[in-house]
Amino acid sequence: MSPTKDLTELERKIFIKLLLGWDNLAIEEQLKMKRNNIKQIVHSIFKKFDVHSRPELLAKYIPHIVVQREERKLNG
Repeated sequence: MSPTKDLTELERKIFIKLLLGWDNLAIEEQLKMKRNNIKQIVHSIFKKFDVHSRPELLAKYIPHIVVQREERKLNG
């Protein structure tokens, strides 16, 4: 089960940018959205992952990616 399954398409786009280390201004410019909308969506992502910051989001999600990759290697 993917922890991102409950994200909307727009939340997923922003989530990926967060994983890549983009700040709100870069996301705003890339997606042509207003800053407040970006803030609201980032907050929604944090809420869905039950975190309060970007580092906490990364700390919670990155191990999932590593484990998933290693399981794929083991299962061929």
